[in-house]
Amino acid sequence: MRAPNTWSARRTIRFWLNSLAVACILPAVLVAAYLIARSYAQERASLERDTVATARALMQAVDAELAGIVSALQVLAASPYLETGELAKFYDLARVALRTINGDNIVLTDAHGQQLLNTLRPFGEPLPLHGNPDRLRRVLQTTRPVISDLFIGEVIRTPVVAVEVPTFSRGVAAYRLGIGILPHRLGEILNRQKIPPGWVAGILDGAGTIVARTAGAEHFVGKKASPPLLHSLSERSEGMSDGVTLEGNPVFSSFSRSSGSGWTIAIGIPREALTSQLQQSLLFNVTAALVLVELGALLATAIGRHIARSFGALTAPALTLGSSKPMDVPALKIREAHELGQALTIARKLIEQSSLERDRAELRERNLREEFQVLFESAPNGVLVVNDKGEISLLNAQIESMFAYSRAELLGRTVDILVPDRFGRAHSEFRKSFMRTPQARPMAPVATSSVVGGTERNFPWKSLSSRSRPNARMLS
Repeated sequence: MRAPNTWSARRTIRFWLNSLAVACILPAVLVAAYLIARSYAQERASLERDTVATARALMQAVDAELAGIVSALQVLAASPYLETGELAKFYDLARVALRTINGDNIVLTDAHGQQLLNTLRPFGEPLPLHGNPDRLRRVLQTTRPVISDLFIGEVIRTPVVAVEVPTFSRGVAAYRLGIGILPHRLGEILNRQKIPPGWVAGILDGAGTIVARTAGAEHFVGKKASPPLLHSLSERSEGMSDGVTLEGNPVFSSFSRSSGSGWTIAIGIPREALTSQLQQSLLFNVTAALVLVELGALLATAIGRHIARSFGALTAPALTLGSSKPMDVPALKIREAHELGQALTIARKLIEQSSLERDRAELRERNLREEFQVLFESAPNGVLVVNDKGEISLLNAQIESMFAYSRAELLGRTVDILVPDRFGRAHSEFRKSFMRTPQARPMAPVATSSVVGGTERNFPWKSLSSRSRPNARMLS
């Protein structure tokens, strides 16, 4: 058998109560840690969604501005002066219309790519060919508006963006009407959106070139966006990614690409600012969880101490159970401890009553034993008691005198020793049969003999009777 673990047996109820408290608090701590981690991830995802939504809103504002320019150009392209070929009058009309359109110049180009008029030059002055024949061909073939990437204007000689629409003569696209937009006008769209301080927003054309920027536009317009941002743009149309600005500052970049123009709005949020915001939220959640856990632990400790004191107060009364000292059970507020104290009081009374009854029973047993011994020894007949193996366990003086054996010689020997040899085997079988089905059985008198001290003596064999006793049979 393995020895009991006495070290663990000596642990106090306060230890187990504290263990219970830990067992209850630990799952809550694990759940709280999971919820905090999940809250952190959700808050980061929420910030990402918010910043992507901001980029999407900015892109929609830029698209709305471009759509307004396209609409104004389409209205201008419907001028009857183009139908009749009165280009001088159309030139004057274009200069007037330019005052209400957010653009810098209007250009009319024929199907061969020759500029017919440009509001940056007086009417009739020689003009260069269209700088992008592929874009011109696309406008004339698709008969749909086209928004160009950033390019160097042939006349203005600075970076510019063009919005071009076809003009129709008798249902056929005859000219291409375009408006040039300088980057600073697009930058004004970004500035009107009130970007938070420290953030950097930019407009990228379809090739990933910076068209406008809220900070450092004079240095970075016309340059490609940072490689991490371009890589993200090649994988998805909107989202958020880690990266650095062209100035080398670490940022989280949110971006959204327009399905119409193919342009992209990108917003760089300083990594420090976003991380600090997330860390503050995480710190608050962790602190709140730790405070709650600490309060729970203190409360559990206080309750455990109270329970331990209540049960500890029962130690002294319990030690008086087996003594004659008076038992003093204190009044306890915990029901189970109070019931245990009452049980100790009842147990004390039961022990006292049991002890008294045991003393009385022992006295009665002693008296009965003495009376039995007197009756047994004073019986006129020989009486002996055997067990279920036939071994003699008790005999009176008459047996000693009848068989001339001393008490010491017979105790522990089988009763077969008292049966003559010629009846020994039959008697043994008879005894075994009697043990299997014990009941009173009369026997005819027989003469027996025994050899005592080398002299054979004859004894009258009296009737054999028996009554059942626990593990014994009586022979009389």
